[in-house]
Amino acid sequence: MKKLSCFLISTLFLLSAIEAFGQCNWTGRAILNETTSAQPGLAPFNVGGQDRLFLAWAGTDGNRTVNVMSSADGFNYTNKVILAQMQSRHGVGLVGSPGCSSLYLAFSGRDASANLNLARSFDGINWSGPFSFSCFFAPCTSSTPVLIGNPAPVFGGNIAAGFRAGADSLDLSTFPCDLSSGTDGCFYFIPGTGFCADERSVGAPAWANTAGIDIKASARPNMDHIVFQLNMGQGDALFNEWSDDGPSATINPATGTVYIAWRGGNDGRINIINLSTRQKLICTDWSPNTPVLAVFGGRLFVAWRGGDNKINIGSLNFF
Repeated sequence: MKKLSCFLISTLFLLSAIEAFGQCNWTGRAILNETTSAQPGLAPFNVGGQDRLFLAWAGTDGNRTVNVMSSADGFNYTNKVILAQMQSRHGVGLVGSPGCSSLYLAFSGRDASANLNLARSFDGINWSGPFSFSCFFAPCTSSTPVLIGNPAPVFGGNIAAGFRAGADSLDLSTFPCDLSSGTDGCFYFIPGTGFCADERSVGAPAWANTAGIDIKASARPNMDHIVFQLNMGQGDALFNEWSDDGPSATINPATGTVYIAWRGGNDGRINIINLSTRQKLICTDWSPNTPVLAVFGGRLFVAWRGGDNKINIGSLNFF
């Protein structure tokens, strides 16, 4: 894969304060009889004219085998598939791509190189792959990859993956629908230039893209802020908000509202913020890893690994 040069700019990110706080009042909640060893993946995808919410995770078996299943209501899951040929060092990224009529998953290989691996399915049950992509350095991936299914034209390709590479740098790769090749690119851009911003990260980055809105976020090392870049413009940071794992993000396509979630650095509790209003919810629930977000059925869904490794699902009204 082609590697682009990155340049450090210390003024990429400004600081913003949180405006208001609240609690997570779940409109629905389920604890699944499935266990995961890391951050799960959560994504809506239409199969045969029916919208379904798909869940993917790395199991707690010795091989950390990738599993996938789906739900019509977000809480009751069926069609479980155990992908014995796919084993993840970290968690599993997941995205549905209407443009490619496909569901994609991504994970970090358990080989010494920790290559980026992707797989493709038309129905969430039958999968092709994994397709393995190497880097110029090892480990290639040092976090759960995050996927988007409709990257902006500047990125090219039909599918894009963002991930923490090597020690703590951020990388991005794009792919055609058939995953036949991969091209490297910038995760953060310096506004108004063609250069990458050399931003470091703890854990996986967040990335969501829909209806012309592009949001990227990450957690800086050494108890620094949660930082984000909206539509490749001036970067911003959530003042006094930090995590010892990366954030996640989703966008409500009906309103364009961006939501970011993370595991609190002090107590591991789930934090969720509406980026437009800066209203933040702090849940009583906690997780060893990053909680993930998805918009499905007119609600905001959250999935996370519980303290007993069981997969938790909760839904919230938009706020």
